[in-house]
Amino acid sequence: MSFFIFFWLVSSIYGEETSSSIISSLTNISWSEGDDGDIFKIEITGNFEFSYAYLQSPYRFFIDVSPVESNMMENEFPVGIDGIERIRIARQDEKKIRIVFDLTGPIRYKDIVKDSSGITVVFPPRLKKISIDVSGNDKGFLNIVTGSRKVLVPEVFSLINPDRIVIDIPNTTIMSDKYDVQASPPITEVKISQFSIYPPSVRVVISSNTPLPWNLEEISAPGVASISFPISSLSPLSLSKPVIIIDPGHGGKDPGAIGPSGLKEKDVTLDVALYMKGLLESKGYQVILTRTTDNEVSPNGNSAREELEARVVLVNSNNKAVLVSVHCNSANSPIPGGIEVFYWRDEDKPFAEAVCNSLSDATGRYNRGVKKGEFFIIKNVNVPAILVEALFISNPTEEKFLMDPLFRRKIAGGIVSGIIAFLERKQ
Repeated sequence: MSFFIFFWLVSSIYGEETSSSIISSLTNISWSEGDDGDIFKIEITGNFEFSYAYLQSPYRFFIDVSPVESNMMENEFPVGIDGIERIRIARQDEKKIRIVFDLTGPIRYKDIVKDSSGITVVFPPRLKKISIDVSGNDKGFLNIVTGSRKVLVPEVFSLINPDRIVIDIPNTTIMSDKYDVQASPPITEVKISQFSIYPPSVRVVISSNTPLPWNLEEISAPGVASISFPISSLSPLSLSKPVIIIDPGHGGKDPGAIGPSGLKEKDVTLDVALYMKGLLESKGYQVILTRTTDNEVSPNGNSAREELEARVVLVNSNNKAVLVSVHCNSANSPIPGGIEVFYWRDEDKPFAEAVCNSLSDATGRYNRGVKKGEFFIIKNVNVPAILVEALFISNPTEEKFLMDPLFRRKIAGGIVSGIIAFLERKQ
């Protein structure tokens, strides 16, 4: 009896290795438009494995599937959708089939999923065109066209050294190595790049010789955006508005608080302050930073007291100003988190409240409220002054937020929105 059982087992195993009946079948390839991009459905019956990769010269994306046979009548399908030219099917060996997407450029997929019916590939909307229009009398436009079927909401902010406006377009991939964009004054250069692959986003950077005010136009049509800027003459910084002095805490030999992963407070505060400067200047405010690099403000730098006194002298040399000192909080425990804003003079409490509430709303972090604090710099200046503690660098979760450049921009935007709201109410 044991002999026959053994013989049956061997026969069964041998049959599984050689039978062609187990090969899966490629039965159909279809595509459709979705809210988040173009969806390609590769229908495959049975069990299979797959792998995928990109190739260049020319650009193409391929998926290898095995073991599989093709039941398709055609081996090539024209697509012609925003840089996806065609799909080709080619057999690699007796078990493997390669499905190739021919592309016009470095188009990245957003998602690729295997399920019981086959493989689904999603390509995000592509950046189709960037153009500059300076035909108006006083206003120019940077126009963006994508294949998105949703209203486009790019993130726009200003940077300095050199002066430039940055536009991040979410859920988008470039479809060409080169876009034909002619820079016209006051814009000196336009750069386009794939800023992030997962999730996909495209970054457009427009450079100018001077700080360029901008405005994101309200457009209800899907897939397009427009950023306007002055062209007849750059709007001068308003003399009726107060000067805004931003004090990035610490710097040089003083790192400030250090997070559990080694993040230094001085690096975070300077980055946030530089983002704030760009945002405020785009709104017509004159901005002064107590430091613009990783250095001390005091020419001597012999003590922490001398450093603080140097910052106070700088602030008090500007009579019509407001001060925002930017810091990260720290505690002996890793548990505390959230946002606090300090003031010294009672009349500065509404200023602190406006910034604290705005910053908490922008970042989604816990609002610890405003407090009266005897900090040297806000106690000794002669102008409205607050000190912002933007998250706890000692909290491992919040330290990770502080490491993220995108989150630092949220912090900058939240503080700036609070400053402007306070100043507009005060007028």
